[in-house]
Amino acid sequence: LKLRSACSPLLRAAGLRPSASAMACCNRPRQRSRRAVAALAIVLATICAISTRQESGFAWAPPRRGLILSTSLGLGYAAEASPSAWAVSQLYDVKDLPPGKRVVDLAKILTASQAQQLEAAIDVLEQKTPYRFRFLSPPPGLTPDNKVDWPVFVKSIKSFWADGETWDRDNVVVLLASPRLVGGVNANPINFSVALKLTERLQYRVASDTFTKIANKFGDPSYISAEGEDRAAIAAAVNAIACLRKGVCMQPMSEKEAKEVAFSEVGPALSADEARAVSLARP
Repeated sequence: LKLRSACSPLLRAAGLRPSASAMACCNRPRQRSRRAVAALAIVLATICAISTRQESGFAWAPPRRGLILSTSLGLGYAAEASPSAWAVSQLYDVKDLPPGKRVVDLAKILTASQAQQLEAAIDVLEQKTPYRFRFLSPPPGLTPDNKVDWPVFVKSIKSFWADGETWDRDNVVVLLASPRLVGGVNANPINFSVALKLTERLQYRVASDTFTKIANKFGDPSYISAEGEDRAAIAAAVNAIACLRKGVCMQPMSEKEAKEVAFSEVGPALSADEARAVSLARP
């Protein structure tokens, strides 16, 4: 069994034209084991295919990374294809949103009063701390799985928020409320994304998994079944804002405590351990 004879049919099966230069690389010493020879032939055929890509019209290139959007919101998708006409004309024009709006509820999860309540809590947060908080629910039917339209949507929202006077991408926490199904079962619709620099800044004061715990607590199907998606989203948002207001938070707060902290004009009281954590974290 010659490697030359093994290489030629493999190249033809791949739709490539064997050339003299391509086949030359297949002339290798015969191995004693037929199994070893066959395995080596496959490897050499692959090398031959790459070396003959110009002759056959086959050009290999590493995949393009495309437009990588912020990992904020769990949005690390590459936009290779153009957005659908429906997306451009109907969905992602945010010019009609009121300027400076920080609660973008396109899925209409929240009531008007709930959205106002959340905006009020964000107001206090931004007045009392350097932190920023944003709430986003995408239009019904749109999820991060839609790799064509989702990046377009995210880019438009990011541009809208960036135009706001208080926007600070390095100090922002975003809550994405997106009802979805996984395997036909309702999955946790609440997801937090924290700016990388903010994660570093909060080290030793806010546990790295605190926001995940908040999402799991209020995004649990049993909680949503009992309280509804709107109350679950509000409770998660208020709890996260309260953690930022307090400045130290290792576990989700009770709903009562979170409301008191999030809406208070006065700085929250800290326990001795919490005050020590804050002081140790200061540069």
